[in-house]
Amino acid sequence: MNDKKPWSNRWRIAADYLNQPLFVKGKSVCFNPFKFKRDCTVQALERCWQIDYQTEIFRLQLEACWQAEKPT
Repeated sequence: MNDKKPWSNRWRIAADYLNQPLFVKGKSVCFNPFKFKRDCTVQALERCWQIDYQTEIFRLQLEACWQAEKPT
C-alpha cells in the first residue's frame, strides 16, 4: 500500500479549505474543517458515481447498437 496517497489527499483538501472563495455570491463558506472534509468526500463519491453511471449508460447503448447491427 502506498503511504503517500492519504497524505497528498489531506494536503489537497487542506489547500481547498484554505482557498475557499469568501465573498462570492451563491457559494457558501464552510468554517468547520471536518465538515468541509466530509463534504469534499461526498462530492468526490458523487462524481465517481456519476462517471460510472454515464459510462454504463454509454456501454448499454453501444451494446444495443451492436445487437441491432448483428447479422441474423
